[in-house]
Amino acid sequence: MKEATLLLTFIVTVTIVTGLIEEQPMPNLLCDCFCNNNVTHHRADLVHYKCIQRYLARTYDQRWHVNVSTSAMNYIKSLEREMAQTLLKRRTKRQTPFLYHGYRKEIRTLTTAERQQFFRAVNALKSDTSVFPNAYEAIAAFHSGASLPAAHGGPAFCPWHRYYIYLFESALRRKDRRVTLCYWDSSKDSNIPDPINSNIWGP
Repeated sequence: MKEATLLLTFIVTVTIVTGLIEEQPMPNLLCDCFCNNNVTHHRADLVHYKCIQRYLARTYDQRWHVNVSTSAMNYIKSLEREMAQTLLKRRTKRQTPFLYHGYRKEIRTLTTAERQQFFRAVNALKSDTSVFPNAYEAIAAFHSGASLPAAHGGPAFCPWHRYYIYLFESALRRKDRRVTLCYWDSSKDSNIPDPINSNIWGP
């Protein structure tokens, strides 16, 4: 009886596994890249890396937002339009509010008022449910899923995150125009035995 049960379990498992495997055609971008890079002249692993990264970079806009709500996508796009108008100083019928250009400070150098402004702005994003599930999570979704290979897997790392930080800061400034995103200098805490004692957690 035990042998029959094991055999049945094995058959069901194999059936399920083989049922999940199916052949998929290689995307044309990948196919062209692999065909145009001769492995006799270049290391195969470098060709593979180059082709995969190129494919991910060129198709990111077709993938990253698949699981992001429509309201979140529209919210991100509205932030991007606002950023573009601010950066290009483009005048439109509906004027973009003036965005305060502050100095980016290490979190410990913020005044008490600046810290409270920053915390209130972040909490305001989390409470803003005009975007599903909320404005903060909509921005966080931009840094997840299929966007990560394009953001982390190549030379776009620095400019991608520079843009992402500006996107987040623009959202914060919708809540409070005085807010400038701060940074954390982790080297100042590197010798602390217990990170909980860092004064970044102070009021």
